[in-house]
Amino acid sequence: MPQLVELGGDVDRRFAELRGEMDQRFAELRGDVDQRFAELRGEMNTRFANVDLQITQLRAEFRAEINNIHTDLVRIEQVFSAKLEGIAILERVARLEERLPRQ
Repeated sequence: MPQLVELGGDVDRRFAELRGEMDQRFAELRGDVDQRFAELRGEMNTRFANVDLQITQLRAEFRAEINNIHTDLVRIEQVFSAKLEGIAILERVARLEERLPRQ
């Protein structure tokens, strides 16, 4: 019977040692996983910041292009308005000439 008690104590001691080793390994593994997640989080934050920057740059480029198109449209409108005024003046002159007596 004393041998069983001694064997039981030995088994308990070995389980305690094994539990301690497993706890240590899990702690190391948890630390590695936490570190890797932190690294991945940092990488993702950097990538998202780059995407945000690119979107901001594209928006600025689109706004500049829209402003250029607006400027071009205003110029075209001015040219057409001037030509239409010229045509209107020619039509008035033609009507006035029609009213003049022919000689």
